[in-house]
Amino acid sequence: MRKSLERFVAAIFLLAYFQVASLAAEISVKDLPELAKAFIASSYPNTEVVWAKEEPGWFFSDYSAKLADSTLLEFDSAGNCKRMENARSGIPANVLPLPLKEAVETRFIGVKVRRVEFLPSGDFIADFLDGRKFRFNTDGACIDYTK
Repeated sequence: MRKSLERFVAAIFLLAYFQVASLAAEISVKDLPELAKAFIASSYPNTEVVWAKEEPGWFFSDYSAKLADSTLLEFDSAGNCKRMENARSGIPANVLPLPLKEAVETRFIGVKVRRVEFLPSGDFIADFLDGRKFRFNTDGACIDYTK
């Protein structure tokens, strides 16, 4: 009996989790967090936002925005950028974190960055269009490499 009750509770929990996870809804750009709107305005001043979405979680919402140039941006509930991706033309150098921008301009000349993911630790991961993947720490040092 106890095992059945545990399974039932687990099933209800999973059902509730997937219900919350599936509630992503399209929103107006003006409904994005202020920090996210400021990031888009300063980093992509001449690029239209095609859509914006709010993805509710248990305690906080995450947000995403798709730009006309095919860039996908993801933000946390405060509006901090968690991820940038453009598999078609790459992320513009002016948007990249400074250590990555410097690396691209000096060591990876001509190679575009496809995706940047910012980790909670302050590290970030950069995927290049040529398939290479690097992890940088908060000081900008490359601490991991994958081909």
